[in-house]
Order: sequence, then structure tokens, then C-alpha cells
Amino acid sequence: MAKLALAAVGFILATQPVNGQVRMCGPYDAITSALQAPQYRERRAGFGVVSPAGHWRMELWFSITGNRTWSLVAINGTGLTCMVSNGTFWEQTVGEPASHHEEPESQPDDPLDGR
Repeated sequence: MAKLALAAVGFILATQPVNGQVRMCGPYDAITSALQAPQYRERRAGFGVVSPAGHWRMELWFSITGNRTWSLVAINGTGLTCMVSNGTFWEQTVGEPASHHEEPESQPDDPLDGR
């Protein structure tokens, strides 16, 4: 995905998770600024504490424009932020008025589109 282009930025560190995919990590401000950039326009939807001691939290970011990208990031107590997962075709469901949602046009590259 295009978000993996973040690797070109010098301050981002690569770590190797169990599944063999490269996970991008860096300072919170750098990662979240990239998510808010014009090509994604993501905003934070919410967050939750992962460990009982509060050493890690997860944040969900998403955009309702363009390819409707979404990102899940983990942040540790020092501010190190890692991209856990990301994707496209986000569908907002909780708390969204029905009149706000417009059905997108069918796109051939949408794997979830059954039309």
C-alpha cells in the first residue's frame, strides 16, 4: 500500500513482526501527520488502552473520502508509534446518520463489492 512509502522518510524505523511483514514505527507526530496528509486525510476515530498498566494504546484512524483509507496504530509510553494495519474502503457505521452515508460507485478493485 501507498502508506508503506513512509519507509522512505529517514526517521521511520522498520521492525520485523511475526508474520514477516515490515511494520513501520516512528514518532507519534510523524506517523499521525502522514495519516492526515492530503493523500489520506485520515482523522482519529478513537483509542483504547491495550495493557492494564497503560503502557500501550491503540488508535483507529480513518477517512471517508477517496479510497476511504483506515489505519490502526499502537503507541507505547514513550510515544513510539507503530502501524499495526491499514486498508481501504472504510465504512462508518456507529453513530452515523443514515442520510450522511452515500453509497459509493462500484469500483472493480473493491474486493468486498458484490455487485
